[in-house]
Amino acid sequence: MAIDDLDDDLRLYLGPTVSGVLLEVITIVRDDNSELAIHAMTMRPTYRPLLGGE
Repeated sequence: MAIDDLDDDLRLYLGPTVSGVLLEVITIVRDDNSELAIHAMTMRPTYRPLLGGE
């Protein structure tokens, strides 16, 4: 639903699971443009504005 590039080669993904729970996932973008997930949890309210509509 939303992707945001953060500092230091980090990328934030926000989106739902198949059951509709919103997650935040942070990856490290590697030199070869592959990504390694380093963080995943239920989305915190801090990120809700990135989804728009509010």
